[in-house]
Amino acid sequence: MKKITYSALDTNGQEKSGFVDAENNRQALEKLQAIGFSAIRFYDDGALSLPRDDLDGLTPAEIERTARLEMNNRRKPGYPGFILGVLRENLLLTLAGAGLLIWGIADRNPYLLITGAAAGLLMPILSTWNYRVVNDYNRLLAAFAEGRWDDTLTLVGRLRKHSVNTEMKFDLDLREAYARLKNHSFAETIENLEIWRARLEQDAPGMYESRVAAFYHFAGRYDESISLMRQANRKSSMSPTISLDLALFEARLGDSQKAKLLLEKVDPETLPVIGHAFVDWIRGLICHEEADNRASEYLLVAIAGLLKLGGGPAIWPSLALCVGDYALETTDKSSRPRAQKLLETVWPVLRVHGEKSLRETLSQRYPEVCC
Repeated sequence: MKKITYSALDTNGQEKSGFVDAENNRQALEKLQAIGFSAIRFYDDGALSLPRDDLDGLTPAEIERTARLEMNNRRKPGYPGFILGVLRENLLLTLAGAGLLIWGIADRNPYLLITGAAAGLLMPILSTWNYRVVNDYNRLLAAFAEGRWDDTLTLVGRLRKHSVNTEMKFDLDLREAYARLKNHSFAETIENLEIWRARLEQDAPGMYESRVAAFYHFAGRYDESISLMRQANRKSSMSPTISLDLALFEARLGDSQKAKLLLEKVDPETLPVIGHAFVDWIRGLICHEEADNRASEYLLVAIAGLLKLGGGPAIWPSLALCVGDYALETTDKSSRPRAQKLLETVWPVLRVHGEKSLRETLSQRYPEVCC
């Protein structure tokens, strides 16, 4: 059974976080609603999740604390947000340690000083030690987004020493493939990933195809990338996330009418939090194809939605592409300065992950930025 991260309000209106056992987000939603939870938000897609053996044996309180820390790191990546989350989750221990420390100072009691310092600093010190892996992964995501391939390979090698679950190992191999594509043939690079197809098929059908589709897109093989996304959607029984990803591929590179039909079938309640920004992004692209003047409005809302997720490096490639689409859509003089400012921010990522035609058109329209 998959474990899907969620936050919700319980029957008393108190916010709860945790992992719900379910095969997909629809089942997870029904389970949480059955116990009276409301305002349910998901942070994963069950169809793309793998078993979480690391949660086995934890108490309910430990599971809830783990869920909150993971969600906090997604919203506020970086050490300040991480350590604040740790302190918040261990508030009583920290306050007790601070109280003993103050008492020890007032009483000039070295035992109380040592005990207070140990109690107050124990969790921050342990968490800071463990954070080095999280920090390296965030650095990997940033290097990947900016196309710093030597740094990417270095960080992949470092993280392999700590990767214990299947999903992380696949992720590292995939990011290594991007980095090696510059000096290796596409056929050789994709062959090295092929071993993952069978490994992922049982627990997460469609995951391999959906992740590798993005790699095909990066390599400029757009027709094949859409074909892979269609396979992923079928295999995953139309998971909300993969359906949305396919709709985005269709809207940007394929058939906007197919994108429209896919979007109509996606249940917003089952989408992970990030998915709602993608809905607006897809709507903007469809409006563009239909000559609907709401296109730039939807794209701007999508950008705002992506930025609300915390602005961490995990979303930089998506944000850059969305901004590129918005800048391309913006034609009136009043909106151009805003589009230009946004484009300046994401161009280091867009020039790595954007399609050649998009980069060339933007370079013509915004030569002061896209150089």
